[in-house]
Amino acid sequence: MANKYFDTYFLDSKQALEVAKKNNRVDCTSAVTGTQICYYAGKELKNAPKNCINLPLESIYEHFRDTSFRIPTKIAYENSQFTREEQKTLTQKITQTIEQSIYAQKKLILKYEEKIRQITPDFKNERLRVFIPSSRLTTVMQHVSKYIANAFKKMGYEVMYLIEENDMHYSSYLLQVKAHYEYNPHITVHINHFNNDYLHKKIFNIVWMQDPMESIVNPVSCIKVRKRDLIYSLAAPIDYALKKKNIPFNRQNFAINKKIYKTKDSIERKKKIVFVGSAYFTNVHKDTPKELFDEILDMFIKGIDFSEPIITRLARKYNLDFIYVIIRVINFIIRDYSVLELCKINTEYEIEIYGWGWDKYPETKPYYKGVLKYGEDIAKVFHSATYSLSPHSCSIVQQRVLEASACGCIPIVYDCRSIEPPPFYEDNLIYYKDLKTLTTILKESPIKKPKKIIKENSYKKLVKRFIKDMEGT
Repeated sequence: MANKYFDTYFLDSKQALEVAKKNNRVDCTSAVTGTQICYYAGKELKNAPKNCINLPLESIYEHFRDTSFRIPTKIAYENSQFTREEQKTLTQKITQTIEQSIYAQKKLILKYEEKIRQITPDFKNERLRVFIPSSRLTTVMQHVSKYIANAFKKMGYEVMYLIEENDMHYSSYLLQVKAHYEYNPHITVHINHFNNDYLHKKIFNIVWMQDPMESIVNPVSCIKVRKRDLIYSLAAPIDYALKKKNIPFNRQNFAINKKIYKTKDSIERKKKIVFVGSAYFTNVHKDTPKELFDEILDMFIKGIDFSEPIITRLARKYNLDFIYVIIRVINFIIRDYSVLELCKINTEYEIEIYGWGWDKYPETKPYYKGVLKYGEDIAKVFHSATYSLSPHSCSIVQQRVLEASACGCIPIVYDCRSIEPPPFYEDNLIYYKDLKTLTTILKESPIKKPKKIIKENSYKKLVKRFIKDMEGT
């Protein structure tokens, strides 16, 4: 098993320097890592690397109150003269000081929010400013936010795209509200978050919900929608959650960056089918009834529609939340079992599988090629393949579907048209309803031309829609 590393506060500066030079990686999320931070007490070292940070004990409070560097989760007492009792006392003191700094930071946030409420952006005599905060801790959203920012820039708007300075920072809300206050935008764009309770009433707030966040699925959470909040939903489960809270919204598919994802004649296209994405077995709770998995798998094998009434019935039968059933359980069955079935097919097509978790299945191991970096690496894989498999229980125009299409790779998608609104792009996509159909598709080799789906889902068109909707508010 690989060693697990932690951001650490060292009492010995030499040890801190030695560890920092190794550039170990710490887990920030299940999918994102960061450079290990080595804080150290005492005098400042000369020519220390950036991740070796001098932090005397008396400076801890101010440092974590005002910065967005990750907080140490471990204290190293090696080579120090502290007794066990002294170590315990010092650990408590450092922990309390950090907690006090976090509390102080929350008070600073409230002050900035109050300041933001008081400033009125001038829509008459100023070039409109767009503020788009994001985070490197997201695997897709940060890129979507960046592409939206670039599209606004091309249309003549001033834009601030805010993201962590480097991989030693966390996603700081203080940094966000401080930047918002200093920038004083006319328009804000948030993915998966409303962030609207401190906005001036004249500010346009574009909210694009792409995941079932706690704010919309928790029945006791309260969301106040402003007149100038423009809310968009990516898929059916998000629609369901927003409807339950009586939040007005419009549907919006993913968009595609055509600069990165485009056809390249220089790359040989092989007789190959690829899958790019994570396995979903980690998304389901261990205490989920096995009978539910069996029932959903049986329905999938038979090609039965997972319509809203059926999902509602399953949720009630097993006393589970509707969104959990469709997003976690059904999506797990559709995705993981589609990929497993692909690996069983006797076909002339080469099979390549990329993403987190597939090394855990014996069936997928022979075809597993590792995890791809977002962008060019994914594009290269799609350039080289004839087909891409893109199974999802409640979304047709997924990010991978658009990326594959733009690269000239034909997407094979799970048929969830019963809960999705049109257009369905039948001339651009290949649909399958059950596991056996995958074998038929690869034998028949249907030809599709995925141009229309790319043309209709560009970031330029997306931003034009935002602007049009703002003009109508």
